[in-house]
Amino acid sequence: MLTGFVSGVTSSGQPILSTVLGVLTLTARGEVALGTRLSMEMAGARASADSAAGRSSGPQAPAPLQSLTQNWGNLDDALRALPGLDPAMGGLDQQVLPRAGRQLTASLAFFISALKGGDIRTWLGDGAMRALERGRPGTGAALNEEFRSLSRAAETSDSGWRGIFIPLFENDDSRQLRLFVHPDEQGSNGGEGGGTRFLVDLALSAVGDFQIDGLVRRDRIDLMIRTSEPLPPDMRADIRSIFTDTLHGSRLTGTLDFRAGAPAPLPVEEVRGYKEDVPDLTA
Repeated sequence: MLTGFVSGVTSSGQPILSTVLGVLTLTARGEVALGTRLSMEMAGARASADSAAGRSSGPQAPAPLQSLTQNWGNLDDALRALPGLDPAMGGLDQQVLPRAGRQLTASLAFFISALKGGDIRTWLGDGAMRALERGRPGTGAALNEEFRSLSRAAETSDSGWRGIFIPLFENDDSRQLRLFVHPDEQGSNGGEGGGTRFLVDLALSAVGDFQIDGLVRRDRIDLMIRTSEPLPPDMRADIRSIFTDTLHGSRLTGTLDFRAGAPAPLPVEEVRGYKEDVPDLTA
């Protein structure tokens, strides 16, 4: 299988696919979003030769930031291959990969801390990266370049927004937890300034789109939880209980509300590096 991402379109409407073998133009025509990941089966002598030599034709071309804000396909593929490349790395996902559970907060903090340095080895470790480079040459470099793109997005942009895109794992695949942060000097909706506005966006298998819109000030936090469909009453009660207990434990004040319907628009295009990754389709 050969995997790549859509990096552009020809003047005649044919998608341009970037892969480890180079840039390919698909004969099919149609509207395909930039950053879309496609998998194709290789046929002929080259695929047979790769198979006979035990080499992987897995993705090695770095994906643009537009794609990484939705999923991190190269990382998923690499981590699935890692136990076979080095059995000692089989427990990696239990140690550093963010998963729902008691270790989630610690693993999120570790990922964000590594992201500041822009070197994926700080997160996955030297052993894992060496195993990937031995078994899948070029994969480590591609992953590190993607990690740097995510690191640039986490820097404050000219608009003031920072975007932190975190892979949240479930079984063997990840989905992106998108966190956007912005200083609230002027005050949202005419309110008091001097705080921080944040948006947390995640697609959950049980409830669908789940978004937390928050404003934090020195002694106050206000939250709005938005979902596509109304949450069940018992779930809302549990969330409200957690929120109330947190306020009491931290001596904060605040409000919590729920809203069903269209989620708030995300400032994805305002983070650093997003527009720079858009290919020039006029060239």
